[in-house]
Amino acid sequence: MFVQNKTAILDILYNLIKNVKILHIEDNENISEPIGMFLESKGHEYETTTDGKKGLQLIRKNGYDLVLLDLAMPNFSGRDVISALESDGSLGKEKIVILTASVLTGEEMKELREMGVHSSLGKPIIHSDLLAKLKLIETDHTVVTNIG
Repeated sequence: MFVQNKTAILDILYNLIKNVKILHIEDNENISEPIGMFLESKGHEYETTTDGKKGLQLIRKNGYDLVLLDLAMPNFSGRDVISALESDGSLGKEKIVILTASVLTGEEMKELREMGVHSSLGKPIIHSDLLAKLKLIETDHTVVTNIG
């Protein structure tokens, strides 16, 4: 069935995705707040922090279905979070999706994937792209993208 209406496609996807427990580690609230409102409006459990160290503590304490992780944060970056999870052997327990305004090279993404990162999504975040990523994660397919 071919659907021309993007809204109709999104409605179909919304109905296919289970509720997901999500942590978003992002230092820019202008990015995290609209994403949180969108995801919560779709029935997902959403928590956010602007601090990488706090995000690491939350991952270790609460466990999440999905972690949306900004790479470029001051003081304790997304890469620091990934390294800390890798060093204690817990990287890979949660699906981690890198959110980045930069284009990751194939080599950079390969390195991150080998460490246990699920995939990436480029900024600015488009709701339909985020929704499609959630569906891919739910069905456990890994597709590396750098949309944006």
